[in-house]
Amino acid sequence: MRRLVFLAACLWLLSQAPAQAQGFACPGQNGPYVNYAREVLTISSTALPFTATVYQPSGAPPPLAATVTLETNPIRISTNGVPPTATVGTLWTNATNTRFLVCGEANVKRYLAIRTGSDASTTIEYWN
Repeated sequence: MRRLVFLAACLWLLSQAPAQAQGFACPGQNGPYVNYAREVLTISSTALPFTATVYQPSGAPPPLAATVTLETNPIRISTNGVPPTATVGTLWTNATNTRFLVCGEANVKRYLAIRTGSDASTTIEYWN
């Protein structure tokens, strides 16, 4: 439950202002943040994680946060280790370039997303 509240707080913070290298903060973490990697993922009918080799290349430190821009079609996400389904999980709809924040290494590693209807396109940026 505590993790869900933490995730909700992070997502709310991001919805208030766009993420920039020094323009957002995760609770309990101090910036400035540096954007070091980006990937584009197509979210389909199987719950999909972030790509580990992108967010933490060999020998690199773990990510502090990820920003997800939902470009097309709604998705549901989970960061608690339980895979989302098309009807269960935190729902994100695609108003114009909806953006949300995933805070902390553990949440980045446990993140999963699934489409609710048609395939969705997301752009993810990773921050240290």
